[in-house]
Amino acid sequence: MSAAASVQPGDALPELVTRVGEVQAFAFSAATHNPHRIHYDLSWARDREGYPGLVVQGPLQTALMVRQVTDWAGPRARVESVAISNRAIAHVGQELICRAEVQDVSPAEPGSRVVIAVTCRRDDTVLAEGQIVVLQSS
Repeated sequence: MSAAASVQPGDALPELVTRVGEVQAFAFSAATHNPHRIHYDLSWARDREGYPGLVVQGPLQTALMVRQVTDWAGPRARVESVAISNRAIAHVGQELICRAEVQDVSPAEPGSRVVIAVTCRRDDTVLAEGQIVVLQSS
């Protein structure tokens, strides 16, 4: 049985702490057909765009938060919705910390509907935040 089976509002999910590497940023750009060079060409990102390093894609940060929730919810759960707002830029190699907290649990056939508030941070800076809703089978 997954962790979501006996969940209560206020419960914190296990944190996901990671660093996006150059290969992951490049592969994500390729998989999402994102040709913007700030994600995979360091000299372009620095010299042409003025960034200190390669930029981690906002959708990749969202994917990390979804992974955090689905790892916790288990294989019988399914994601009902994802609503994320990007707030700041992360760079390749920086430590990203994804945190999540259960906001609401309600009955839903054949189990429960769990509303989870999520954030992705770099130190004290919120990079992205929002809500993920999962349907958990009983």
